Order: sequence, then C-alpha cells, then structure tokens
Amino acid sequence: MIPAKKSFFKAAGTVAGVTLASKLLGALRDWAIMRAYGASLATDAYFTAVQLPSFALILLGGVGGPFHSAVVAVFTKLLAASGPQAEHNEQKARQLANVVVTLTLLVFTAVALLIAWQATPITRLFLQGSQNERLIAAASHQLALMWPVIAIGGVVGLALGLQNTYQHFFWPSLSPAAQSLVMIAILWALPAISSDTTGYWLAFGTVLGSLLQFAMQLPQLWKHGYFRGVSLNVTAVKPELAQMNRILTPALATSALGQLGIMLDLMFAALLPLGAWTAVVMANRLIQLPIGVMQTAFLVPVFPRFTQAVAAGQPEQVARDYKLGVNALLLLSTPLIVILLMYGESLIRLVFEHGAFNAHDTQLVSQALGWLVFLMPAYFARDAMTRVFYAFDDAQTPFWITLQGIVLKLVFNALFIVLLPKWMPQFASVLGVGGICLATVLATAINLVALSWLSRKFVKGLGIYALMSNLGQLTLAGLAMAGSMLAINSVFNFAALPLLPAIGVMSLSVFTGFGVYALSAWALKIPEGRYLVSRVQHRLGPTRPPAE
Repeated sequence: MIPAKKSFFKAAGTVAGVTLASKLLGALRDWAIMRAYGASLATDAYFTAVQLPSFALILLGGVGGPFHSAVVAVFTKLLAASGPQAEHNEQKARQLANVVVTLTLLVFTAVALLIAWQATPITRLFLQGSQNERLIAAASHQLALMWPVIAIGGVVGLALGLQNTYQHFFWPSLSPAAQSLVMIAILWALPAISSDTTGYWLAFGTVLGSLLQFAMQLPQLWKHGYFRGVSLNVTAVKPELAQMNRILTPALATSALGQLGIMLDLMFAALLPLGAWTAVVMANRLIQLPIGVMQTAFLVPVFPRFTQAVAAGQPEQVARDYKLGVNALLLLSTPLIVILLMYGESLIRLVFEHGAFNAHDTQLVSQALGWLVFLMPAYFARDAMTRVFYAFDDAQTPFWITLQGIVLKLVFNALFIVLLPKWMPQFASVLGVGGICLATVLATAINLVALSWLSRKFVKGLGIYALMSNLGQLTLAGLAMAGSMLAINSVFNFAALPLLPAIGVMSLSVFTGFGVYALSAWALKIPEGRYLVSRVQHRLGPTRPPAE
C-alpha cells in the first residue's frame, strides 16, 4: 500500500535539495572534463558517442522518462487499494515488476550489443556532415565501450518509478550523482589523462558511473520485495502489463523522437568548426543545472498527484497542481534568465577557462548559451503538460506533438545553419552555433502551444492564454531586475574591472537585482510570489499556511 501523500512543497523541497547537490557535482564533473580536454576532438567524440547511452539512461530511464512515467501511472493506481485488497495488489505489483524487469533487460541488452557491433556505421550516420576520420573513429570506439549503459537504462527507470510510487525521493534524486563522482575520481586519479586525445577514459567512467547509479536503487526496493527475481510469466499480469504498454509504447516512441531531434542537432553541428557540438552540449548542461533542479523538484512529487487526482475523478485538482507548480517554476526561472543573459560569458570564463579550455571555447559556449536561456519557460510548461496527458492515459498526443517538433527543428536548423548564412552572411556571426539552440527554443514553444490547445479535452484552464498573462507580468519584473543590474554595472564600469573586483560587483548586482525582482513581483500581485512568501512566513512564525 502507498504511504500517505506527502505535502507537495515538502516533497518538492526534498527533491530540490538532493537534486541541487547532484547537479552541482555534475557541474564539477563538466569543469573537470573541460579542464582536461577543452572543446576538442576528444570531447566532440565523447559527446557524440554518449548520445545513445544517455538516451537509454536519462531519457528512457530517467525521472520523467517513459519507464518512470509508466511505472508511476500504473503502480500508483494498483497500490492505492486499502483493506484486504491491498495485500493482493502488492503481491501483484511485485509479480508485474519482475516480469517487466526481465523483459526490459532482455530487450535492452540485445539492442545494446547490436549497437556495439554496428558502432562505426551508426557514428558515421550521426556525423555524416563531418570529414574528420579521427573524430569518427574515436566516437565509434567510445560508443562500443558504453554498451552496458544502454543495457541497464530501462531498468534504472523502473527502479526510479517504483521508489517514487512509494514516496521515496531522496535516493532516486541523488543517484545520478554516482556517475559524476566516478568521472571526477577518474579525472583526478589519472595524471596521464592529458595524453588521452580520444576520450576513452570518459567512456569508461560513464560505464562505471551508470552501474553504481543502478546499484544505489536496490536497497530500498529490496525492502519492499522488488527486484528479488526474474520472471516471464506474462499471463499472470496480463491486464496490468497491457495498461503499462498503453503508456510505455507511445512514450518510448516520443522519447525516441526527442533523441532524433538531438541527432539532427548533431548532424548540423558537424557542419560547423570543431568544438561546436561540445559548445552546444556544455550550454545545455549549464541550462540544465537550474532546469534540472526545479523541474525535477516539481515533476517527481506532482506526477503521482496528477495520477491520484485522475483516479479520484478530480480533474480540477490536476489543473490546480499544474498551474501552481508551473507558475512557481516560471517565477523562479525568470531571474535566472536575466543573470545568464547578463553574466553568462563572464561566468563561463570564470568557471571553465582553465587548462585546455581557452578563450575561443568560452566564446563558443557563451554564443550557444545566449540563445538557449530562452528555453526555460516553454520547457517547464511543456514537460509538465505532457505528464497531464500521461495521467489521463493518453501517450499518443505527446507523441504526435513531438513528431511535429522534429519537423520544426529540421526546418529551423536548416534555416539558421545552412540557408541564412548563405543569404545573409552577417547572420553567421550573430547566430553561429547558437542557431542550433534557437531552433530548439522555437520548436519547444510551438509544441507547448499545440499541447495547450489539445489539453482542453481533459482539463479546463491549462491554456496558453493564462500562462502568457502570468509570463507577461514576470517579464516586467525581469526587466526591472535587468535595469537595476545594468545601472550597477555602469556605475562601477564592470567590463573594465579585473577579476576579483568584477566578482564583487557581479555579486552586488545579482543581490540587488533579486531584491528589485521580488519587490516588482509583489507589486504586480503575482499569486505564486505571494504564495511562496506566505510559505516562508509560516516557517518563521505561527501563521497558518495556505491550503495546498
């Protein structure tokens, strides 16, 4: 039986804290990689080769991935029973888990071995715009080394989903840090790493880290009676397996389309100078630090709430949780967008420009980051809305919308990377590698509009109009923040300052900007801002908290 439902904000706070620690370790891992290799052939090869393993481990097996979503949707309803039925359903859940784990391991291992066997032609497909044979050879060898990551990807997703179903959030949120710790240890412990021009040690660290991540899931699941055996007794759990399949199959296809979008970006990046794909990946990693913390903190605890509300016939509760969570994420992300637009290049130079990472690499990454920051609002709202469709057992609609997004990315990438530089060469210097990021932003925003329109068949009030109204108010608060920060930069002549005084001015600017943003949000009567303030007041005093 599932434990009593935890407070949304309490669960979100737990997830946010642990995820932040995990993301900071990930940032330290990226710093170590950039310090050792820079934006080079080795990193281009690694970030090319790791796409399929990452697809299996993060997109398919991560929080919010198909396996996680299907497990939460099916097991939450199965384990919601009470009384005599509860024990029967718990036994059924264990049987179902054993069957799904066995099938997943068999299928994913077969696919992983096939990919390892055909690593070179697969890599050539990804890098068909490149004529660099050394890059292709290094990437194909790394891909062949990382086949175990693909084999366990789906099983990690099953484990994460089961733990979230039982209201366990700490270890699932912390487990991605395992890979970062292993990578950092390898880069620190091997002085000869500077002679590794092909990045093989990066592939080796990815394999060890993924195995450790899987191992971290097992103790709690073992206590609940899961993962204690294998089974192919499909007949015993046929109805439940069919229910999982109705969600899992379209969701897998949707994730596969998302991976296809990444491959399209990679193909167009291969048309740009060496280091372009590393710049796109690093800009995405920097964006994913705040996005990952905030989105995971929201989606992990709220998806079971969506599913429980649907099972209880309370669609209005789905709408309430959706709007509260997404608007709170937008409230928190707006100042981050302002900070990254204003100080992105300075932060990249300060953090990464060491060792093999040089000024040219800083320029590449900051060019990509300058466009990718605008992804945050649409990314939050789209992914949360996708979970609404899953809660209503509709995985087909997100699939078709994702397919639309792939077509849009193809069009926008062709426009920004190939056509505009030919028609108007001045755009090449403005967009450059950032054109790939801008294509992602535009495709995601259009997908959100389409999902928003189609969500009306399930829940009223998730439309894009309410979202845009709130976003308009937040934009005004963000502009006020930006104005205050620009004023401080102008007074102290920030651009001409040496390192330590520049850090001091940057800190003063950010602190002042946050204050101006908070006052602006309060003056504009943004509900989520007042709600979050009331939560803080409740922590500091006896005031009764608002209803959740």
